[in-house]
Formats: sequence, structure tokens, C-alpha cells
Amino acid sequence: MEEQEKEQVYEDELVILPEIIKLFKKINPNSIPKLLRTISTYFGRDSLPHNREIKMGDFSEDRTLSPKEFIVQKNPQNDIEKVVCLAYYLTHYRDMEVFSNVDISKLNQEASQLKFSNSSYAVNNAINKGFIINIDKGLRKISVFGEQFVQKLPDRDAAKSIMKSTKSKRKKVKQTNKEKSAEQLI
Repeated sequence: MEEQEKEQVYEDELVILPEIIKLFKKINPNSIPKLLRTISTYFGRDSLPHNREIKMGDFSEDRTLSPKEFIVQKNPQNDIEKVVCLAYYLTHYRDMEVFSNVDISKLNQEASQLKFSNSSYAVNNAINKGFIINIDKGLRKISVFGEQFVQKLPDRDAAKSIMKSTKSKRKKVKQTNKEKSAEQLI
């Protein structure tokens, strides 16, 4: 490429970049990494990392694992545990605090796992167990309890202790709510 052509390409990029930034400001910030990967793939430049750099933050675990390696390492025993592990991966490795059932299913496929027989059912069961919470129409988020559970895996005993401690707290809240309802009837 001649020097003049290189300068023209550079000038075109400078003109287009502010327009692109303006458009990206209209998008949900959690969607930007996914959109950038999609654009990169579309233009045949699928070299953007999937947020695999090691992050310094609240957790000291290795953030370079692929979804498949992560699932193998955590060794979930059923669909509910697999869903919460995938939700954890989306949140901490892909910077997607909010996700949908489709995001869980796609990550499950990327992790080379057997397809869920019914992903909505599996996600709803994880919600009922308290691992995941509903945010808005079809959007979910991993709960603190879900994060603690995944962090304890593959140690089944430690993970079960997290489940027991949360169950007793949830029972107390339910009992308190039932007592209030009974008092209102009197």
C-alpha cells in the first residue's frame, strides 16, 4: 500500500471511530464484549479474547480457564449445578452480570457439554434452589449463594455446607412470613 493510501485509511478510521463510540454508548454495557466478538468474527478476525486475562479482584482464582476446563474442574453432578457453574463463568469470566437462558445454553454448548433436555426447566430449578435470581423479563443473575456454592466446588462437602446454611436461613424467613400471615388472620 502506498503512503497516501495508508494516510487515507487512517483518516477514515478517525472519522468513523467517534460514530462507532456514539452508537456503542446506546448499548447495554454488559453486551459490548459479546458484540465486539461478533463483529470480529463477522470480519474474519476472531482473535478477540473471551475475557481470559487474569483479573485482580475479590477472588484469587485463575481466570484463564476455558468454559470446558472450568466445568471439568468444578465437576457439577446435575443440571442445576451445571447451570449455576455456567452462570458463574458468564459473570466472572465473560463479565456478563446479567444473562439469559440462551446465554447459558450457548455457553453449555461451547463447553462441549451434553445439551440440556430443557434449559428453561434447568434454569428455573436453579432459581428455585436460590442459585440464580430473576432480574427482568428473561434476564437472570447469579446469587451470592450461587457464587459461594460454585467457589466451593468440586469439594462436595463444602458445597453442601453452603446449601445447608442457606436452607436454614430460608426456612426462618418462610416461618416468619407464615407467622405474620397467621397473625393477620387473627
